[in-house]
Amino acid sequence: MAIRNVLLIALSLLFFVGCGDDDPVTPPDDQTADCPEGPVLTVSPIALADIESVFPLGNINPPGHITPTDHMGLTIRTEPGASAPVVVDLVSPGDLTITLLSAQEFVNAGYADFGIGLQACDDIHIGFGHVTTLDEDLFGFAGDFSAWTLESEQVTSEETYRYYNYPCEIEVVAGQRLGTGGGVADQWGVDFMIHDLTLPPAEMASDRWDGEWALYSRCCLDYFVDGPVYDALYALLDLPADILAAGDACGNLHDDVPGALRGVWFHEGTTLTYPDENNISFSCRNTDPNQDLIGIGTAVATLSGAAYFIDTVDSGNENRAFEQVTPMSGLQVYTPSSFFNTIILVQMVASDTLWIEGLPDDTPRPQWTFSTARSVFVR
Repeated sequence: MAIRNVLLIALSLLFFVGCGDDDPVTPPDDQTADCPEGPVLTVSPIALADIESVFPLGNINPPGHITPTDHMGLTIRTEPGASAPVVVDLVSPGDLTITLLSAQEFVNAGYADFGIGLQACDDIHIGFGHVTTLDEDLFGFAGDFSAWTLESEQVTSEETYRYYNYPCEIEVVAGQRLGTGGGVADQWGVDFMIHDLTLPPAEMASDRWDGEWALYSRCCLDYFVDGPVYDALYALLDLPADILAAGDACGNLHDDVPGALRGVWFHEGTTLTYPDENNISFSCRNTDPNQDLIGIGTAVATLSGAAYFIDTVDSGNENRAFEQVTPMSGLQVYTPSSFFNTIILVQMVASDTLWIEGLPDDTPRPQWTFSTARSVFVR
């Protein structure tokens, strides 16, 4: 995976909330609005010649992304040696309605990072993140947030961050300019997401997910009509050739296995699915589903926040495939394939509880046992 892809996904996502009085987390119960049957998108949001790759769903990139991400990424073409991608137009991929603008303002640095929320109908929500500018002819925005709602402010020793949103209702047609992407150092593309409430939610191992938008996340590419744009975007997916050839490959997002290790776990004592840094995940690499990994945030006292890649096997208690580990499996030992001088001890002590602890990789086998430094995670 290109380093610029890693940097893109390391940047935090601008989350979208609904307009008016809609709850920003829980989708509406009454899914009665008429939505079109079949794909609703016809135009690539960025000119195909300017897209270097399409980043699949389900990225894990600690410490910011531990739960597999519910958005994809359109990585923008970069000139050789440049620290930022080229500036490109972002256009509406279909005949849609813009319902929300969001912004993260970097006050000291003097710029903002925007999000645009659109709808094809009441229950199909489309979003873009890391939009670098908004089209002034469409939105009339010239850097003045006085009419926006300030949701929160965070002040650090180096920067002041302000988070805004601006509900609106603007109809746009396919291909109409929304703003720009690219042009910002170390920000390598635009986030792209779709949440479709017309389809059943994904099933997860923990009921704390119930009602959350992430359960309705879908592969954006599947919402394009059949034709050259659909084919070109799929060809740009950052996935191995054999995965692409098999079809139906758009990344991996909801892979919890109830009663087994695979999936997302939450630090004991927490009650929500966020912030992500409190979680750990046993999943696979979104750009190569054949490569398993353990995603660690900041809640494991004995392990650094990182993606620990594991070459899993189908037997024994060392590097055992995550979906095969249950409370009956006993102590499991995982050895990262590169970069880390550590081993990871894991044990499901119940179907909804696990212990995890990191040890130096030169620890003798008789000492492969949990101590009081272990961390506890639950579902």
